[in-house]
Amino acid sequence: MGRATDDSLSALHGILADALVAEIHAAQHRTECAECGQRPGIPPTLLAQAIKFLKDNGIDQPATGGSKVDTLKEAMPDFDQLEAAGNVITFNRK
Repeated sequence: MGRATDDSLSALHGILADALVAEIHAAQHRTECAECGQRPGIPPTLLAQAIKFLKDNGIDQPATGGSKVDTLKEAMPDFDQLEAAGNVITFNRK
């Protein structure tokens, strides 16, 4: 029993990528909880696995098309502005 072939490793890589995508899509489309009225969302552990997979493969943003990362960046508050306006609480570290 020797080292796995490049074809085997490539196939496994593709299967893992497809499985992560499928799990994330499934989590996004789960129906809301009848008791609490909320959607469960994507579990943080699944997001962490996907982030690690992307990082391990040198992916930090989409190769083409509009970047959802840019959209996320634009949606984030400007903490410097909030702090200047007195809307940020700072905590001292011990």
